[in-house]
Amino acid sequence: QRITALTINNMSSCSTNVKKYISNIASIFLHLRNLYIDMRSLNITIDLIVLCYFDEFSKQQAPLISLCVDGKPSNEMKNDAKKWIINQRNHLQYKEFAAFFNEKAGRFLIWM
Repeated sequence: QRITALTINNMSSCSTNVKKYISNIASIFLHLRNLYIDMRSLNITIDLIVLCYFDEFSKQQAPLISLCVDGKPSNEMKNDAKKWIINQRNHLQYKEFAAFFNEKAGRFLIWM
């Protein structure tokens, strides 16, 4: 059997090697389609982490279907999450996807 959904609860710190950490997760969970990350305990915005996870899992043959991250967004992400991610990753303007930030829940969601 394959793990297709993963939850990372209470991410307690953001190490300087976050890209390596994310790369390791992506290389272990090759069939992951749904990912949830709880970053509410961090004092930084979730923007960079969202992009790192998104980039790493987009390299896979069958990339993520959904990415959900709880935490503090930048103002740009909070105001218009889809526009924010397109501004960060230009190639997405030609792809069909939904992205939004639910301010009440403090949650960023993207569906591919």
